[in-house]
Amino acid sequence: MGGVVTKNWRVDVDGREHSIQLRHNTLSGRRVVLIDGSEVWSSQKFLDDGDVIDVEIGDKTGAIRIQVDNVDFVYRLWFDGQDVPDMVDTVRPYKDVDIQMTVPSYELKRLSTGEQVVVYKLKIALDDHTVTLNRRFRDFDQLNTLVRSAFANNHLLENLPAFPPKYWKMFTDHYSHDFMEQRRADLEVYMNKLVKIPKVCDLPDFQQFCKPRRRRQQQQQDKPVAVSASSATSASSSSSSSAAPASAASASSSASSASASASASATPAPTYDGTNPQAEQEQYSDVFV
Repeated sequence: MGGVVTKNWRVDVDGREHSIQLRHNTLSGRRVVLIDGSEVWSSQKFLDDGDVIDVEIGDKTGAIRIQVDNVDFVYRLWFDGQDVPDMVDTVRPYKDVDIQMTVPSYELKRLSTGEQVVVYKLKIALDDHTVTLNRRFRDFDQLNTLVRSAFANNHLLENLPAFPPKYWKMFTDHYSHDFMEQRRADLEVYMNKLVKIPKVCDLPDFQQFCKPRRRRQQQQQDKPVAVSASSATSASSSSSSSAAPASAASASSSASSASASASASATPAPTYDGTNPQAEQEQYSDVFV
């Protein structure tokens, strides 16, 4: 099955839970490792015959193994002497989460470039706590893509709700009241169906989506432990910094050139603070709105 696959693991280091994610494009050979939502290593292999990627969190080490099994890929994380199961594939009792998603309104915003965009207000109610977020349609679309990549080759994939349709701007008026109101309603239905699927709410990508952007940035800046990832087999194509110490799990000295610390290579999502036009375009501009 070609496309992007995301594997999600959670590990405990000194009493604190950390997420380890691998995004693997099985068509292009690109793979990215994220620890606690921050990218720490990336590489691309045009002849994708598997890989071993060493990871390190604090004083704990492990390795992500990508193996080829006929036409499919098999992924495993061995961390601190244990075989860690993927979050989606883990068999455990399902705990129903009483979470309510509403998209009560939307508003038009004009960028400094003069372009108009539509921002939808998302309210998340969990127990007695409510969070209000501003999200664009493309943010919901990206969430849908990431969730589907996490369920790739899993029987629950077919149970995921269909995402609201996209329309080309040249043929459809995206700023008409009827269009925006219909899209608002469709997004609300989609989100409420999505949270009913077992394990979705536990995914790191879903939890990142539900956090205010300022809190995400603060978490990425306040790293309590050193984290890194490296691969000796793909060191020549790695985009990570070579200044960070190599993973202790690597037996090859060449792996040190691919090692990356989160503080050196983490790239948080761009946000618009009114002073960065490029970040403004990256956050609020796309072909579908």
